[in-house]
Amino acid sequence: MRQVELIPCGCNCGTLIPARDRQYRHRRFAFGHGNGHGIFSPEHFWARVEELPTDEAWCRLWLGAVDRKGYGSVNRSTKRTLVHRLAWELTHGPIPDGLWVLHVCDTPACVRCDGPLTAYWANGTPHPCHGHLWLGTNADNIADMHAKQRNVSAPRRGEANGFAKLTDDIVRAARIAYANGETQTAIAARYGVGQDTISLAVLGKTWRHVE
Repeated sequence: MRQVELIPCGCNCGTLIPARDRQYRHRRFAFGHGNGHGIFSPEHFWARVEELPTDEAWCRLWLGAVDRKGYGSVNRSTKRTLVHRLAWELTHGPIPDGLWVLHVCDTPACVRCDGPLTAYWANGTPHPCHGHLWLGTNADNIADMHAKQRNVSAPRRGEANGFAKLTDDIVRAARIAYANGETQTAIAARYGVGQDTISLAVLGKTWRHVE
């Protein structure tokens, strides 16, 4: 029978783990091992965060793994916890029930919550804020998202759409040229777009908001 090599756990808890798990020690490190003996250490948490920037406008980023949306999380006992929420709890204490920890900076990996208590206005009301994090409800988060135009599912018209091939000024000029008898093909060639794009614009089927 092959003997399994054991090595000390990375969190210095004194437990030996199989050497084959050494590549997972950065995940197990101080955040729990999935077998019930894991511990949590604030010191180890902050060790995986950027040094506090001197400029208040700069984010302080989580350096550990993040999900596809950019949010970091750790295993705390048997519960998965988002790191920006954990940063608030470690710095300012428990989070009231029903409240979310939200970002002023809109940077998912940011955990900066230092500094004095200020008010962040969202959904028409002030909310407690420290650094780049503030507390609010899901409704507050949605209202803030719409106010910042972060709701990517909502269509953006004209130049606000990152895929737009024309601008408001080009559409106006193209419509004047077409009204004066210039062909759609010639107008399209001048602006480097397809004839169908110009046709829809000058006929008012697209860019309807442009007068």
